[in-house]
Amino acid sequence: MDASVTRMLVSTLIGGILTLSAFTLNSLLVVLTTFSGQFSPRMLLNFISDKHTQHALGIFNGSFIYVLVVFLFIGNSSKEMFTATPTITIGLAFIASITFIFFINHATTWMQVHNITYSMKQVSKEMINQTLRKDLEAHRTKEKGDLMEEERKNAQSITSKKSGYIQLADYRTMIREAREDNIIFKLHYKVGDYILEGNQIISFWGQILIM
Repeated sequence: MDASVTRMLVSTLIGGILTLSAFTLNSLLVVLTTFSGQFSPRMLLNFISDKHTQHALGIFNGSFIYVLVVFLFIGNSSKEMFTATPTITIGLAFIASITFIFFINHATTWMQVHNITYSMKQVSKEMINQTLRKDLEAHRTKEKGDLMEEERKNAQSITSKKSGYIQLADYRTMIREAREDNIIFKLHYKVGDYILEGNQIISFWGQILIM
């Protein structure tokens, strides 16, 4: 194609790709509004951080930026001929159209209740596993140490101030304090368990407590 035809083609596809991007952002806002109103606000981050959502937004933004930059560098000389530019631009337009259909299907599928619960389960499981591996594997030992069974008779406990789920446990700090004070911690519940007000959460004992 010569420069004038290429310029006309690229300028037309700029508007088309921008229109698809606008429809995609509009659909995204509808999904986010539905999530924040009917489900937990935490689902907003899960939907935005999903790889399919990020890929769709990246394809639209990347295609628009590419077409816009190419349009700025197309000259007006009648002697210039273009082959790769119109071919790539048309290819990006087809990809953007297919991505738009895929994104609509992805958004409607994501909003189904069983997919939402499954996604929350997978994200929670991954976060818990990563936390446990990062915090505990470095301190794990194969040999059994001194459990101070005699001092265990004088064990003290920490109870729950209110009912709810255990969301986080600072294992590193507990291990460091236990080493410094020469005491032993025992956790009666794990992360994710539901406890009632007054339940015993942690027991600890050691020689420093007897003294």
